[in-house]
Amino acid sequence: MIRVLLVDDHTLVREGTRSLLEREADIRVVAEAGTAAAAFRALADSEEAKEAKEAKEAKEAKGADDGVDVVLLDLGLPDQNGVEAAERMAARHPQTAIVVLTAHTAPQYRLRLLDVGVTAYLDKGCASEELLATVRAAALGAHVLPGSNLAAVRAWSRRDSPRLTARELEVLGKVADGLANKEIAGALLVSERTVEYHMGNIMSKLDVRSRVQAVRRAQELGWLVP
Repeated sequence: MIRVLLVDDHTLVREGTRSLLEREADIRVVAEAGTAAAAFRALADSEEAKEAKEAKEAKEAKGADDGVDVVLLDLGLPDQNGVEAAERMAARHPQTAIVVLTAHTAPQYRLRLLDVGVTAYLDKGCASEELLATVRAAALGAHVLPGSNLAAVRAWSRRDSPRLTARELEVLGKVADGLANKEIAGALLVSERTVEYHMGNIMSKLDVRSRVQAVRRAQELGWLVP
């Protein structure tokens, strides 16, 4: 049985996806979440429940009762950048496959998602058969990249473009969230001077003159989800 966690902030989308998945005898939706925070709570609860079951203490567990095999993740979450949420999930729950269901079709978005540890991604306009096949493949550990986009992703990855470090992307993500340098420094536990240094590097690499332009440029390149 493939156990799925649905993460999408639209209730109607979750209901439709659940209905589609649960028509299949080998797939069960064990939890749903409308925010990144709720998704992380569901994953934590599911792992606690799994450990409790293995220790014959399942009656005391809460949440999804046998763990989560696949997270079906929308990028448009209200409380966190979807790419950041995917990266955090991949780091915290490496045994759980992450399938992103996205409306962002540019190859640079796809490359960024694969870079952060996503198992597979699909366009929201995909056929139901493709969604089901991808969920099953991801549950088996396969990394799924739709063939129609593979050449575009490879071509984009070979093009000359500035590359930001993980820390620079983190700083820029905070800028996109509306934080000032002092607030970013507090959030990342670094000095304000360090944040200013990173911003200088970011603007130089992206060839822009302002923080707003830097965010927009990073969004165009697919490093930040608008």
